[in-house]
Amino acid sequence: MTAPVPPSTTAGPPLIELDRACVVRGQVRVLDGLSLRIDAGQHTAILGPNGCGKSTLIKLITRELYPLA
Repeated sequence: MTAPVPPSTTAGPPLIELDRACVVRGQVRVLDGLSLRIDAGQHTAILGPNGCGKSTLIKLITRELYPLA
C-alpha cells in the first residue's frame, strides 16, 4: 500500500500566494516582506500574540488591505 501524496506536491496554482508583501498602516510597517503559499486542500492555522499582525494578514488575504507595490 502506498502513502497518499501530500497536497503541497500536487500540480496547479496555489489557493493563496503572497511574495514579499509589505503593509503600512500610518507610519508603521505592520507586515514586512511576508511570503506565504497555501495550496488547495492544505490545512493552515494562524497563531501569535496580540499585535503581531494576524488580523492584518487576514485583511490582506480578503483584500480589505492592499500591499505596497
